[in-house]
Amino acid sequence: MPSSSMEAMEEEEKKDDEPIFFECEDASSEILSDFHSARAEAAQEPSRLYECLVKRPCCGQCLTRFPRTCAVFLGVVMPLISLTFVSLGFGAILADFEGPEEIKLNDQALEKFYVAQLQKEAVINLTMVLPRFCYAIYMEEQRHETIR
Repeated sequence: MPSSSMEAMEEEEKKDDEPIFFECEDASSEILSDFHSARAEAAQEPSRLYECLVKRPCCGQCLTRFPRTCAVFLGVVMPLISLTFVSLGFGAILADFEGPEEIKLNDQALEKFYVAQLQKEAVINLTMVLPRFCYAIYMEEQRHETIR
């Protein structure tokens, strides 16, 4: 292979490794700057809900005196409490739906457990207590026979 074709191939490989920049860099930076300026303007302008609440005597006084406390309460505490009540509501519905069948299954499991315990006690009585009881009766009869 001639050296010129090798050099041409190396140049093509270098071109493939270089990142490709689009011609619309200026347009994307303009879009981003417009987005950030619109976001900053929106942050400076109060919402309609905020304006309505500030006009009320109790809410307005609380919002203007304790803005961070209100933000924590309305932004963190209230959503957590509402999620808790939503989950309690769905849990109650689910319990009503699955409850009767679950109670039957639990009763059956307890019944099986107690039957197994009774069988275990019966086996222990037959293998350990009954022979001792029979031996005690035999010894008592032997004692009575010796006394006569």
